[in-house]
Amino acid sequence: MQDDHFYSDYGDKVLVVHGSVANVQSTTGGRQVALRTNTAFGLTCTITSPSAGPQPSVGTVVSLVAIGGNAQREPSSVNLPDCRTASGL
Repeated sequence: MQDDHFYSDYGDKVLVVHGSVANVQSTTGGRQVALRTNTAFGLTCTITSPSAGPQPSVGTVVSLVAIGGNAQREPSSVNLPDCRTASGL
């Protein structure tokens, strides 16, 4: 992700991202979930259509699904917009 190979590597593929939740913020577009990473480079997913199941909360481990080509590069992270929780599929 941080080397900008994200689009060419993943394109229109469906990504399943599994990790521990570091932060959750409500936004006008949904809920932005930040996952813990092993580097200073971060990963966030914006859940625009929450599932009926439990929502991600800090400290829980979640699986999120998103289209790779929709990724938005931020200065120190990648945001995957329009994510879904795996339980919400």
